[in-house]
Amino acid sequence: MSTEPRDRTATGFRARTLFSQDLATLVLEGELDQDTLPELRRALATVRDRHPLALHLDLSRLAFCDVTGLNLLLRTKYEAGVRQLGFDLYGARPSVLRLFRAAGLDGRLDPLVTRPHPQHLDSARLRRVISAARLPGSGASGPPRRSRSRRR
Repeated sequence: MSTEPRDRTATGFRARTLFSQDLATLVLEGELDQDTLPELRRALATVRDRHPLALHLDLSRLAFCDVTGLNLLLRTKYEAGVRQLGFDLYGARPSVLRLFRAAGLDGRLDPLVTRPHPQHLDSARLRRVISAARLPGSGASGPPRRSRSRRR
């Protein structure tokens, strides 16, 4: 597993990127707000450049998230769905969960407070998990698919 540490900004936010086979994990620490969004955007760009099959966002060390941070998390989930990338949030603290609930998004982002850090999966098992998550009716992440049929 390789680690690409990022320096803590003056505002107290850090996004640590971990890669293991086809899985990218971003560990978010500190306060995510308008001033610290560029740090998370850089980390997400690093992940996109590596083309993983799945992205996990570890929110267990995220002390605060404002609406601009929430918007970026939603956009990240949407883009993961478009790219058919497995996406998962876990470990959200109660303060962050309150923001999700206040925005009416606790069901859409589904961060689980009690779920422990996922074990890194081998590539074959990861592909099976992602494929199972994309079955119709399974509540898979991302936007609904459009039909490619042509009108006559």
